[in-house]
This record gives sequence, C-alpha cells and structure tokens, in this order.
Amino acid sequence: MLCRRNALMQRFAGFLFFVTMVICAAPVTAVSAADVFTPSRAAFAVSVDGVEIPFRQMAVFALPGGRLAIRTGVKAEIQAETGRIIRVTPQRFGWVVPRQTGPHTVRVVAAGRSVDLTVIVMRSMDEVKGGVIDGFVVGDYPQKPYKGLAAYERPAGLIEVTPELADLPVSPHFRLGQFLCKQPGGWPKFLVLRTELLIKLERVLEAANARGWKTDTLHVMSGYRTPHYNRSIGNGPNSRHIYGGAADIFIDARPRDNRMDDLDGDGNVTKKDALALYNLIEELEGREKRTWMPGGLGAYGSTSSHGPFIHIDARGFIARWGVAPL
Repeated sequence: MLCRRNALMQRFAGFLFFVTMVICAAPVTAVSAADVFTPSRAAFAVSVDGVEIPFRQMAVFALPGGRLAIRTGVKAEIQAETGRIIRVTPQRFGWVVPRQTGPHTVRVVAAGRSVDLTVIVMRSMDEVKGGVIDGFVVGDYPQKPYKGLAAYERPAGLIEVTPELADLPVSPHFRLGQFLCKQPGGWPKFLVLRTELLIKLERVLEAANARGWKTDTLHVMSGYRTPHYNRSIGNGPNSRHIYGGAADIFIDARPRDNRMDDLDGDGNVTKKDALALYNLIEELEGREKRTWMPGGLGAYGSTSSHGPFIHIDARGFIARWGVAPL
C-alpha cells in the first residue's frame, strides 16, 4: 500500500511539472480570478472511445491494461511516456493503458496544435469488498441498472484520490477535488467521474461567460456521492451522482461567498437566479448536439443549509424538474 502511494506521488510530481510549464508559459495579467476565463476549444477533432473531446485538455478514465481508441479529424501523432501507442492509420490510434493506477498524459499533436488527455487509471470496482476499499466506505450499487440502461450499470472502477491528486486538472477549468464525495473520512478517497459530465460543465461555463456572468469555474456543491453517502442523506438508489455523471452547481464569483450570484440583477439571490442558469443550460440542450450528452436538469431554491442551485447530469435522456411557477 505504501509503495502504491509513493508511486502515485512520483507520477503526480512529473505530471504537475508538465502542467506548471504550460501555465507558466501563458501571459500573466493583474486581474481577479473571477475575471479570468480563457476559452479552451480544441483546434481539431479528437474522440476517445467514441466521446468527442471539444477542448484542449480533458480527463478520461480507464482500467489497467485496457485500450483506448483515439480518433482525430486530421493527420496526427500521439505522444505518451507510458502505455503503448498503436498507430492504425494517420487518424486512428490505440493506446494500451498502463497497469499503474493514477494520471498519465497522452498528447495528440496535429499541425503544431495539441490536445492533452489526462488518462486516469482507476482501481477496479472488484477491489471493493463488503462495500469498502482501503478503509473508504463505498456501499453497494443496485444489482440491476435502472430501466436496463448502460449509463446505470455499476461503474467499472474508482479513481483513487490522495491530497496531492485533489488539485489535478480534469478539464480546462475544473479540478478532481471539486467532485469528491462529502462523506467524512481520511485519505485516500475514491470517486467516479464521467468525461461527458466534464464536457457539459465546460460548455455551461463557456456560455455563462458569454452571457456576461464572468467566472473562472462553477461551484460544484455536490459531485460524486457513494451509494453509502447517497442513501444516508435520503436520496434514491438511482441518483446520477453515484455514477459520477451529475453535479449540483451554481455561479459563485461576485462575491465568493459559497452562494449563487445575483444573475438576474434584481438585488436578491433567489430561485430566479437558479432559473436564469437553468434557462441558459436549456438553450444549450436545444442547439448543442454533437458533444452534448442529453441529461437531467433541475432548479432548486434556498434552504437553511444552502442557496439556489442547479442539478445537471449526463444520463443519456432528457429529464426536467423544479421549474414550476414561482
């Protein structure tokens, strides 16, 4: 166990050096974090196992020894220090996933531009015994997937998260630690996360900034929930949160106070602000088809424990709630 953690830390140190070099190469301006948003669209088409990646940086998730199918819309090259690259055609590649868990970098290069894939090699769900892995309580997933849908099958693996890995970028504007389950306990922690959800969140963030709601990320109030934690807070067994495909979000930039911003400009923070964000996402759902997985969307008002927020998920079919007249 100690050897695995040391190896994780060594690989992350190398990965962090790469990320630091990329960040340090960018120009620095004296503006507040809430004003910093840099669109990060990819310069060419890349898909991984059929999921199109529209951004220059994105995390994908795999089990040890598996194989990723990488396709590009142009002639490209693959660069990776780990795993094994299989060149099928100038636009089709395979990448054999290393046995070592944790993050690995795969860079797709074409015409001097690149897309960086952070491939996070997971621990197999089969390592969960009695609902527990390395002292972390996961609980039990439903024996049969909801309505027989593949999106509701038990996840194949879990991402092992150490304190160092919590700050790992999983997309241009989101980090791994934002999606951790809120259940108490020490390290390591484990979570499930879907690339399709990250793509949706990046698209929402992009559209929010275009609307004038300037922010460098979205506040993720609740990301992954273990089945154990999800049940403890009274939620149903088929919540998209337990499959790593859902997030409860709000915009929190002006000021940073762990509450939804006044998006409609009426001087108050109410469910109307959640509905403003809801409507923006609904517009995206209507026009974005190619890289947008349909899913659930719900609006919530304030309670004694939280302010207004939006639920968004990537379940593969449309579901709506929380928009009754105020």
